[in-house]
Amino acid sequence: VLWDNLQLETISGFNNLVDLKGNLSFSYCLELKNISGFNNLQSVNKLSIQGTSLADFLDFKNLETINNQIYISYNSKLINLNGLENITSSVINLTISLNPVLNNIDALSNIQAIEEYLTIQYNDLLSSCSINPFCAHLAKDGYSNINSNNSGCNSAIEVVNICLAVDEDSDGVMNDVDNWTDTL
Repeated sequence: VLWDNLQLETISGFNNLVDLKGNLSFSYCLELKNISGFNNLQSVNKLSIQGTSLADFLDFKNLETINNQIYISYNSKLINLNGLENITSSVINLTISLNPVLNNIDALSNIQAIEEYLTIQYNDLLSSCSINPFCAHLAKDGYSNINSNNSGCNSAIEVVNICLAVDEDSDGVMNDVDNWTDTL
């Protein structure tokens, strides 16, 4: 846990860390721009990144498993979540909030499932939230708090309607990754 280090810009030296049984949290390290020290990390219990200057998460490109929660909030320069594409585990809770320039969350498309809570709010430029794990979570009436984002990702109903438009068999899996074919 790194908390309230206002001058930290780079984290390196953790290249041998592969499986972190605990939580990885960067909180209010406002100048943090480089996390190259975690480029071999594959598994973590909880990932919490808030109040940094990271633009993406490319140094987490080997991260495959998050056992508990993903919390991404208050990152003033975060543009996308690139680097999180290899996460294929289920997560219990997922929160993305207060990232004013975030405009793409497609990197989370490979998450297997969101088991309890999905929160996406106050991301001013985010207009697309209809990725597979979100659609599947909403299709099973999972708890969600989706609001105050850009049009297209401004409410659960709005996201569900977009999901349904590209999920012809209504199974919560988008057509582009579904094995469903039209038998008519």
